Amino acid sequence: GIFIATNPVPIKEALNLKGINVGPCRLPLCSMEDKELMAFKEILKKHKIIN
Repeated sequence: GIFIATNPVPIKEALNLKGINVGPCRLPLCSMEDKELMAFKEILKKHKIIN
């Protein structure tokens, strides 16, 4: 779940996916890799957090 990437990256991604624009992570953190993001989206969909 949220430990798929370094915190607070997954939290920010989840909020952005829900339509709550919190923007990108600041350095030294970076956005999730595409593979991680796809897996994270599936987890969020499974738990009905996003559509």
